[in-house]
Amino acid sequence: MMNKLFRWILFPLVFVWLSSCATVSTFHPVNPKASEHWRAQGKILVRYQDKIETASMDWQQEAGQFDVRLYGPLGLGATELKGRSTDRLVSKQILGDYSLPVSQLIDWLKGIKTKSVPGWAVQYQSYHQDGMPKLMTVAHQNLYLRIFIDKWQFF
Repeated sequence: MMNKLFRWILFPLVFVWLSSCATVSTFHPVNPKASEHWRAQGKILVRYQDKIETASMDWQQEAGQFDVRLYGPLGLGATELKGRSTDRLVSKQILGDYSLPVSQLIDWLKGIKTKSVPGWAVQYQSYHQDGMPKLMTVAHQNLYLRIFIDKWQFF
């Protein structure tokens, strides 16, 4: 009788009592929007003139330096773009005759509102649970980028 009493009543009470004594540690993650060291992986669609290009994207940002890898299925047709955040991203092979304002694009990718850049429009279609952008479009004249960010990492 005592064995059943312990098993069904006292054991759960002792378990609850002991677990209530445990301390909960509070984890403070890096503020993603303030982080200068991050990685965004996903897909990008670029439409310009009468061409449409799609690629997987791996954007790594460390302080003022960016490293963007764009590649097709199985890693074929890879292009790597590196530079400083103050540069304008120019790749005739990817963007035709257009260039992207990198410092603004970095903020747009992270969902940070910036002063408007004449002729550029940014729209967010969806967000991850942590509030980071998941799907966005960036448009300028005849250039249209649709960016899907599958995975964010902050360091």
